[in-house]
Amino acid sequence: MKTCLQLLVILVLVCSCAIGTVKVTKPYGETAIITLQNTEELKGELLAISDTLLYYYMPNKLYITRIVDIKKIFILEYTNRRSLKTCAVLPSLAIEGCVAVVAFSVDQSCWGYISIVTMVVTALSITGGNPQVDFELPVKENDMEKLRLYCRYPQGLSDKQWEELVYYFDQEGFIIIPGI
Repeated sequence: MKTCLQLLVILVLVCSCAIGTVKVTKPYGETAIITLQNTEELKGELLAISDTLLYYYMPNKLYITRIVDIKKIFILEYTNRRSLKTCAVLPSLAIEGCVAVVAFSVDQSCWGYISIVTMVVTALSITGGNPQVDFELPVKENDMEKLRLYCRYPQGLSDKQWEELVYYFDQEGFIIIPGI
């Protein structure tokens, strides 16, 4: 019985570590809603961001917008999915609770305390881990670095690489919104 209980506790510990983020970052830039100062909203994939320009892709065309013309950037697909996280941890919490009850009832209080600690850690895992998705401009330098992580090219591209990308999309240059 003691060995069985130990194996059950180890299994619960391993299972409780399996709860992670719902979505893995994709290799492309994230889709964002870009709200301009004139309240116009654009939806596109973030390519890169510099101190003065935002580069993005909307269906089959490349665009740039000056940072000063942008009011807000909201990253889609990263929302607070607390209900989904809660549903994912409930089975683990139930098993850990059963292990604690059994451990205390067979005079194995050490395993009971370990199971209770594991329950607390598992319960705390649903409260954190949501990335920042709403950026009001102008942003602080720290927030600018967070925003760059959502871009396809967070480090930016050289002028030659931008030219090749524009050529690939059969454009003369970037489409500028709003007109500069």
